Amino acid sequence: GPPDRATDPVGSLLGGEVAGAALESGLSYGIVRKSTKGYGTGNRIEGRPFESGEKVVLIEDVVTTGAQVLGAAAILEEAGAEVVGIVAVLDRRGEDSAVLGNYPFEALLKMKDLGVNSGD
Repeated sequence: GPPDRATDPVGSLLGGEVAGAALESGLSYGIVRKSTKGYGTGNRIEGRPFESGEKVVLIEDVVTTGAQVLGAAAILEEAGAEVVGIVAVLDRRGEDSAVLGNYPFEALLKMKDLGVNSGD
């Protein structure tokens, strides 16, 4: 099944790096949850609330189909944010596209950069 963020070292590391970069730079940082939890704040989006029309870039660790990050984009837009792009650390989709859904998309690495065919 899909990796669990709590045990996925890439996801855990990325979350820490992004939070650290946000704190250092003064940029806003939020986390979009798949669903609300029965504990903690119970919010779908954790972090500073977005102002209506605020421009955001989504950062995802691994994109396999894109469905997860596109769902997060929809949640952010429902909250009033304007998603201006998506950036992934690793794109596993096996296609060269500068667009994901209707959003500009960039990946730091693709499977071919790792010497792996996407079908492997």
